[in-house]
Amino acid sequence: MKILDTLLGLPVFGLLLFCSPAWASEEDDASEESTDEAPADEAPEAETLPDEVPADEAPVDAAPTDEAPAEEAAVEETPADEAPAKEAPEAEDVADEDSSSAPTLPTVEFTFGAHERARVWIQDSDNWHVQNKADASIGASFGPLYGKVMVRDHRNWGSTGEDGTFEVSEAFAGLKLDVGLDVRWGRMKHNWHNGRLLSDDEWTGGGRSHDGARLGFTREKFDLEALWIKSPAGEKAHVVGLRAGPRIDETLTLDGVAIVDMNLDPGVGQTRATVGAVAMGSVGVLSYQFEGYGQLGDVGDDSYGAWMAAARFAVAMDHVIKPTFGGGVDVLSGDSDPADGKVGTFSTLFGTNHRFLGHADRYLGGNGDAGLIDGQFTFGMSPYEAMRLEVGVHAFAAMEADEGEAFEGIELDLDMTWTPWEPMDILIGVWVFVPRGEDAEVTALVQTDLRF
Repeated sequence: MKILDTLLGLPVFGLLLFCSPAWASEEDDASEESTDEAPADEAPEAETLPDEVPADEAPVDAAPTDEAPAEEAAVEETPADEAPAKEAPEAEDVADEDSSSAPTLPTVEFTFGAHERARVWIQDSDNWHVQNKADASIGASFGPLYGKVMVRDHRNWGSTGEDGTFEVSEAFAGLKLDVGLDVRWGRMKHNWHNGRLLSDDEWTGGGRSHDGARLGFTREKFDLEALWIKSPAGEKAHVVGLRAGPRIDETLTLDGVAIVDMNLDPGVGQTRATVGAVAMGSVGVLSYQFEGYGQLGDVGDDSYGAWMAAARFAVAMDHVIKPTFGGGVDVLSGDSDPADGKVGTFSTLFGTNHRFLGHADRYLGGNGDAGLIDGQFTFGMSPYEAMRLEVGVHAFAAMEADEGEAFEGIELDLDMTWTPWEPMDILIGVWVFVPRGEDAEVTALVQTDLRF
């Protein structure tokens, strides 16, 4: 019964506590009304106490004995005092359980991708074809471990297979740690600095990938990448590379670069080192890129001594059509006398010339031993959110040429990219190359890309 009385008394006690301020306020009002009859300091405390605490004494008046209220009051006060004490251990128990619980196992996550490109080349009414590229990939990660496999098929429509290939373009595994270390090995793609010297060359049908290993280390203001590539040039052909430097927000990316490609086959005997630096970034509406490289080494009985330098800039205006203006110059050394035992023609190694030299890479290639000067100007705008128009002008000249024959030609590029649906791009391009003293060559391209 005492427990039952206690349980019944708890809500009554709480209700009384809730109401006691109001009652006390009413009593204060009543006391203020009686101030005219008796001063407050003359009112005996014994007379005011019963009026101030009727709520607390209500259970006592109902109790049959004097001891019951005291015992009941003690029981009532104990839960009120112990309630916080009971809650605190529960909170501590939860914290202890969270801190001592075993870590959950990482889950396996899969990613899937597919890409389909159909490209129609039109050079004249009798020379056109449809080039197709399709690839599919699957990637997985398990904690710090990850991997990816991609297969690709590229060929012309209607071919029997001799002008295309089906291949595994990527197949690698990797380990990525929270400290910024990333190690990867297998067949993979590489892209350094917009693809000047090392690129996946996605512009072409087959693209480019390499077998080897890569080590990356990234911190907030520093980035490093080292790699080893098993070169397809021969059984004893290898490439090792290193780039590293600071990162200062978007303002500056600075890298020192060293790439050594070697073929230790006695019939070739090539060891060539390409060393240099790249600086790129943006300040407000201005973006820039500067590069400089030198090549030295030996190939057979000849020695290397080549170089290249480049400077690019662009201004992106803050306007609804997003206009951009850009320009720059690329200079690649040539070799005026290939028979003198010194190789002076700069090699862009595994880069993608198309990205830098406009579409004239289809005509000029590496320009032989003449070297190349490429001055360019570009303009772009977006008349609609999903459409981009770009115009490019290139003026080409040879570094090594007889007097009056250095000028190679001018190229005009017109490109429109439309994205009617987020996974879909449509490119329409027309390029006109006017060689020195010859008729213009026109090439058109219609290309669709679907990515899933």
